[in-house]
Amino acid sequence: MSRYAHSADRVFASGRGGWPITTAAWTGTGRPADGESRTESDVREAARITAGMLAEEAIPFLPAVTTGPGSEGVARAAALCTDLTVEATAAGWRLTRLPGRDARRAASRLGEDADAAAEVFAEYAGPVKISLPGPVSLAALLFEPRGESTLADPGARRDVMAGYAHGLSEHVTHLRRLMPGAEVIIQLDEPHAAAALSGQLATTAGRTRLPALPETEAATVWRDVREAIASAGGQMLAFLPGARPLTWYSHGQARSLTEVLTGAGISGIGINVDARTDARLFEQVFAWWDGHQAAGTGHAVPALTLGVGTASGTEIDITAWRRRLTSVAETLGLPDTALAELGILTGPPAPLTRSDAQAAVETDPGHPRTWLAAASQLAQECAALA
Repeated sequence: MSRYAHSADRVFASGRGGWPITTAAWTGTGRPADGESRTESDVREAARITAGMLAEEAIPFLPAVTTGPGSEGVARAAALCTDLTVEATAAGWRLTRLPGRDARRAASRLGEDADAAAEVFAEYAGPVKISLPGPVSLAALLFEPRGESTLADPGARRDVMAGYAHGLSEHVTHLRRLMPGAEVIIQLDEPHAAAALSGQLATTAGRTRLPALPETEAATVWRDVREAIASAGGQMLAFLPGARPLTWYSHGQARSLTEVLTGAGISGIGINVDARTDARLFEQVFAWWDGHQAAGTGHAVPALTLGVGTASGTEIDITAWRRRLTSVAETLGLPDTALAELGILTGPPAPLTRSDAQAAVETDPGHPRTWLAAASQLAQECAALA
């Protein structure tokens, strides 16, 4: 059997409801497990390190090395958009009429990802996770030729989102050909979704705010993306920030991002949390989780995944984290046994923009092996509550 062969005992270590314990030991910023800096040419080595660390005990993932031009999450995602091309500017990535060097570089990064997948995971049997921007955050961060966010133009954002859904389907199909035994999980990071829906995103000039994205439109695009990924045989996980509110008021009514995602048929949600995360956010996502566990039965992704690693390298206090989780469960009237069904994910999501990538590299995150060990221990302690 291959060293990367899938082990049910390993992946479904929580033993409850078929949910895997999900851990990741590398930030995706060009800083792999040994702590040394790497360039975009080292993506194969980064993938080998990740697979070697995680294949025996958790779900490995395909690293997205973000240390070269065109390697930011937005650039990779834009390169997937069918019938669209982009170029890099000082402000970020924008749509353009003709493909140039920047667009070729972004496409090249996707090619390097695929080459790494073919080399490292060709014989792997089991789930493999790939992180990319979500469609709403992509539209928010991608600019029109005149310099404003494509989110401000209904026609432009529809083109971006539709092209992205089609491109994601083709990308998953391609990855599954390269990794025939793998279960492809696409983690779509949506740090700007709540702000887009609540009308809190600033314009490029910063003096006003962009109009709120209609909830029906957001739900439609998430449903289209989910169905596109599923049609290619992949799974989807929507990953949200834990440091920003996920609720807002519209026409005097409280609205929740988890409700909009549920309306789009999204059954796997991840929250990037740290020691500063407000207990109210925990309560919100736990309440969603409790009401929608049945919808995700048999899913390759946990109904709720908590990201407990941080870019600042904050160490994980296992006792404190278990106490926080059990306290929230008790507040909501959930039994401690419910915690056994959580997915535990370490490390922050991959940077979406050039400034995010630079900040992540300069932060000097804590040793990923420590993250992996701590997350595994936390997952084991939660499972022991069953």
